[in-house]
Amino acid sequence: MLSVQEKYWRKLVQYVFDRSPYYNRVMKERGLLPSSAIPTDFPILTKKIVLDQFDELVTDPKIKLKSVHEYVQKGDTSTPYLGRYHVLKTSGTSGLPGYFLSKSEELIAGVSPSVARGDDGPWRRKKRLALIGFNSNFTGSSQTMSFSNKIWLAKMFIEYRVISIEQPIEQVLKELNEFQPHIMSGFSKLLLLVADAQRNGKIKITPDAINSGGEQLLETDRRYLKDTFKCSVNNHYGSTEGFSMGISRDGDSSMELFEDHLIFSLNPSDTHITNLHNFTMPLIRYEMQDVLVPRPITEAKPFIRVENLIGRSSEIPYFITEDKNQVTVHPLAFDPLMPEGVKSFFMVCEQSNVVCFHLLIDSQFADKTDDILKNTQNVLNDFFKQKGISNIEIKLNIENTYNIDYQSGKSRFWQIINPTQ
Repeated sequence: MLSVQEKYWRKLVQYVFDRSPYYNRVMKERGLLPSSAIPTDFPILTKKIVLDQFDELVTDPKIKLKSVHEYVQKGDTSTPYLGRYHVLKTSGTSGLPGYFLSKSEELIAGVSPSVARGDDGPWRRKKRLALIGFNSNFTGSSQTMSFSNKIWLAKMFIEYRVISIEQPIEQVLKELNEFQPHIMSGFSKLLLLVADAQRNGKIKITPDAINSGGEQLLETDRRYLKDTFKCSVNNHYGSTEGFSMGISRDGDSSMELFEDHLIFSLNPSDTHITNLHNFTMPLIRYEMQDVLVPRPITEAKPFIRVENLIGRSSEIPYFITEDKNQVTVHPLAFDPLMPEGVKSFFMVCEQSNVVCFHLLIDSQFADKTDDILKNTQNVLNDFFKQKGISNIEIKLNIENTYNIDYQSGKSRFWQIINPTQ
């Protein structure tokens, strides 16, 4: 695997030295040679630097930020930018929005790991794959689906359909019921809405596999989906900048990172990636706010494995111990604590040491709600006590919605109102 990394890295670093004015300047200033430079020789690349240096960072001088912005404003995804480039746009939920470009072969290389290494159930002559998301926009999933529908080889094996969430949920369910997908993909909370409909008899589908991506898949969510559809549930980790980055297959307690396509540097408060398959818009030591917690190296097969708890450093709240020290606790750490009967939850840190957990109770356990609340309160009390945080107020609320933002399709798993005061 390391030799594969090295091969791709040498090809990339030579290419950027020859074609990218930004990297050519950086390498000359630092005395770096394509034959010997390593990723950590390069400065950290932020989204702001990408925007500021956009026209010099890219390797095609015809690509200009101004014209890319104008192209996106038109909203027409049917024709590639300059006739050959796919443009992906980040939502800006993690800070600045950004544009990231790739050629068709780079897009294929970027998404192929998830396709090749997923657990998509029994083999079929042709599989129907439904994405619950946005039909025609500049998100990675939408662009990938649109592009895949134009490849004759892909169409031989998979029939793709995007079912838009920009329509009433009743229409979403109707289209799913008519399409009868073998593979169903989407944000986790949207998949849970479909699971609710399945349990309530509003639809009847029998997927071979469910693929969640784009936001956190809680273990409580996975359990509910698996119990509902009786199929494998996979958690895909990806980004606009890195495409497919990792996967937690059904039954995995951790996630493997695709190190043959990306070079990762895992840090306590962020992650740096080097994208080895995008030569149009090279990203070397690109800074992401994602916090990845590595598992023991003995678990590598051969890829690094990390905890399924992936979150952004800017969203981690602080709690105050009895001796006035600050302790960070990532909200995802509470997921494994939730007792049976909690099908999902989100939390709000109202102020320092005042936190409210909003619980969604599985209807099958409705008659045990009081016991579930008591168990939840006990495990949370024990958790904070072990952290030395006994001076805390824990509130529990029963909810009946998933807190979904229908403009982004994602749910708000946590909200920090005033984490440090």
